[in-house]
Amino acid sequence: MAFTIALEILAIFIVYLSNLNYLDNLKASSIDKINYIRIDQEEQIRQWLLKEQNTSSQISNSSDVKRGIEALNKSKGNEIEVVRVSNNLKSIFGRIIKSNQEIDSMLLFEATGKVIAYADGEAVQKPNSSYEKIQTMIRDSNLYITSKNDDSISSFFYLTIKDNQPVIAFVNPTFDGLGNRFNVLINVKTDQINQLVINNNLKTDTDSYLIGSLNGNPALIFGELQGVVSRESIPTNLVIENALLRQRGAGFYKNYADVNVVGSYSWFAPLNIAIISEVNQDKALSVSNRIFRNMILISTGLVILITFIFYFIVRQRIQTITRISDIALSVSQDNFDARFPTGYNDEIGALGIALNHMLSRFRRFRQQVLDPKDISLNSEIDQYGELLHSFIEITSEGFTFLDTNNLILRINSNFAEIISTSIADSLGVTYEEVFPEKLSEAVRNMQVNSQETYQVKFSIPYQGNYVAFLSNVFRKITNDLDQIHLLGKVIVVYAEHKTDNLIESNKYALVETSLNKDRQELSQKLSMPMISLLGFLKLTKKKLEDTIFPKLASTDIKTLKNIQQIESNLESMIAEGTQLAKSIKEAFCEDEGANKGLQINKRSRFYVDEVLKNIAINAEKLFASKSSKLILENDAPLAVIETDREQFEYIINLLLARLAQNREFRTALVQTKVIDGRATIVIGKVNSLLTRSQVSSVLSNLTYLCQLKGGNSKLTKGMGLLNIQKMLSEYGGNITVEWVDSNRESYKFYVLTFLARS
Repeated sequence: MAFTIALEILAIFIVYLSNLNYLDNLKASSIDKINYIRIDQEEQIRQWLLKEQNTSSQISNSSDVKRGIEALNKSKGNEIEVVRVSNNLKSIFGRIIKSNQEIDSMLLFEATGKVIAYADGEAVQKPNSSYEKIQTMIRDSNLYITSKNDDSISSFFYLTIKDNQPVIAFVNPTFDGLGNRFNVLINVKTDQINQLVINNNLKTDTDSYLIGSLNGNPALIFGELQGVVSRESIPTNLVIENALLRQRGAGFYKNYADVNVVGSYSWFAPLNIAIISEVNQDKALSVSNRIFRNMILISTGLVILITFIFYFIVRQRIQTITRISDIALSVSQDNFDARFPTGYNDEIGALGIALNHMLSRFRRFRQQVLDPKDISLNSEIDQYGELLHSFIEITSEGFTFLDTNNLILRINSNFAEIISTSIADSLGVTYEEVFPEKLSEAVRNMQVNSQETYQVKFSIPYQGNYVAFLSNVFRKITNDLDQIHLLGKVIVVYAEHKTDNLIESNKYALVETSLNKDRQELSQKLSMPMISLLGFLKLTKKKLEDTIFPKLASTDIKTLKNIQQIESNLESMIAEGTQLAKSIKEAFCEDEGANKGLQINKRSRFYVDEVLKNIAINAEKLFASKSSKLILENDAPLAVIETDREQFEYIINLLLARLAQNREFRTALVQTKVIDGRATIVIGKVNSLLTRSQVSSVLSNLTYLCQLKGGNSKLTKGMGLLNIQKMLSEYGGNITVEWVDSNRESYKFYVLTFLARS
């Protein structure tokens, strides 16, 4: 092993040195590549500027513009004619802007700075635009000074701001027949140049942007953040500052987003802004990382191969040790007649002799242990253990056993169903995580008061009252000191109405059976017709409300009165029949469980989403205390069910509490949706490392599984869900347990279904 580790370290060191040299070359190549991308970006922008300058010059010297200027020259002295010619020029400019989507606005001004005509792409239809603001801008800007002092006929362009957006203004001189100079200014939108930058970024997988200062305001001119921004929010770092100082450079640095990049920057004189091109350093050096990783894998493979070769060579040299190992394995498999080799005059031979002596002593000890009397005693103990195991499963009482550390070692299915927990989830955990609070308090009091037995009464909501009997279990070790050891606690739970004295119960069993039979026969004769009548009335009322009444004309007052009278009569009959059935029950003292169909259920209709959100407020605190989180999703926010709201909240809280005790996964899910006309609530836990798409896939598989089975999965006793299923069945609901496999893990979900109401 030491040889393998040393060889692996040496291989990694050699690969690391080789990768350093390659990385230096790759960095130099990355800088050359980003410089080329930045230069190519500059050239594309320059070509676009030349094209647009040529286009603007052609527009400025077009025949329509020339005729307008000539007409303007002829109309001097006639103000009405000047206004008419200016409007004609404005119309000409408007047509040009409409035909060329790249142009933002156009204006014509004299050498004195006076604006003669102006048209804007967003305001072409406005007939009487004021030129005062535009004339002030022309007179006060460098443009006015440049056009006034420059007698050449060449055009020029510059970057400016219009409506808080960058535009490129192309100024083209034009002259009338008398040699008077006029200037046509065409503001061109920067959408195309911005698209050039974005397309180049996508093509080269880089991030290029143009940044500068316009009219004293810092601006990110082109790129994904195009537009003038405030000085406080402009991205800045040392590279941007150097570029704005008209410097040029390239290298590895952190950009304004604090990301390591390979960048190149320079000053673009035609527009007086800086061009910066950057590429993520990880992408630029990904080749080096990939090669380094592959070389590590190859070297590791070679080291493993060399290690195996070395191992087989060494194994050939130590055949004796291998033989001793095989004999030792044979001894571990109860072959106590084997003997270790001793025919070697070295340490191996001495080891074989010592091992043979040890094996002989072990054989004698084993013979003493396997005495027939001891075998008979062990067999008898095993039989008693099997009988006890069978008894606690067939008995009607709940049974559990706690060890000395208060961990649950054994729990039967009756106990699991009484406290609504699962046998699998209960084994190996402390009683405080599973037992009801009053039963847990009884265990604590028994320990504090050093009592050997204890009895307590407790109740389970919507089930009934129970009595628990707790007793310590001891083991006596017969020796010189007669020591007694505590093995744990046995807890037996039974319903409160169950007779404690079994002898008295047997004594009066026949009498009670006879009386009960007579009462039951008489009760059935009275109650069965009443139950049938109540069932018929309820079905009739539901049929009228769901099918017949909605089809009747709602505008007919007489019909509405008749509907109300029918509903009132049915409700009165159902209420009186229910009261009569209740009186029959009280008169014959029937067991509460036999007449659940006659009890008045506190049914109400409510939105599932509303109740689950209220439950989630407290449940999130519970899961947070267990280092877990709860995700509540509702794909059916308008789903309505009809049931006992308090009982519904109790069931959901109980299932969430069971989930919180499960520490295998950290993310709990509660999702509501409507499947085949039934409101379905899915409750379960998944791995916190699953992505959102993986969680959606798990839930989709669960939905498919539910549709395939149709909610017919049977619950087995011991899952702790039979009482919940019994409560839900009173309202047409059900609960099942479904398992979904994902990423080699299996997730358990509780699926509750209810009839969806409209």
